Amino acid sequence: MSLFRSTHATLTFLRPSLTRTAVAASRFPSRNSSTSAPSSHPNPWAEKLPRPISEMGTYLVTLPDFADSKRLSVRPAHIEHAVVGHSNGWIVAGGALLANEPAETGEAPQMRGSWLLIRGVSKEDALARLGKDLYAVRGAWDMSKVTISTVAVANLS
Repeated sequence: MSLFRSTHATLTFLRPSLTRTAVAASRFPSRNSSTSAPSSHPNPWAEKLPRPISEMGTYLVTLPDFADSKRLSVRPAHIEHAVVGHSNGWIVAGGALLANEPAETGEAPQMRGSWLLIRGVSKEDALARLGKDLYAVRGAWDMSKVTISTVAVANLS
């Protein structure tokens, strides 16, 4: 069994409820608080991988939200795009960074950002693709605080 088999379940779970390099904000599109329909934005995860998976880099990324994040208004279209990215092999797994421990506090989970395990031709390619994600262009992620680390994924089968 490959480690990657469980990733579809991760995205399915998120749908209903949904480190190293700091990146300068100037490398990404400006924060847009526009109320235009998020689904009109091109999906950066829609294309097929340009190389076999074995020739792609794998990166663990954390993406903190802005204090006044637009996450919830963009979330449905972001998840639609992420499902496509998972199907195409760009996104291995991902989810929300939580500000609290809901099981311990009894409170609803409070999202404070995202984590992703993604593939890219290079670290720069991965960051550029993330910069085109709906959460980046519609005001959820604070791209000036992103961290990205090259990782190796263990085969646990």
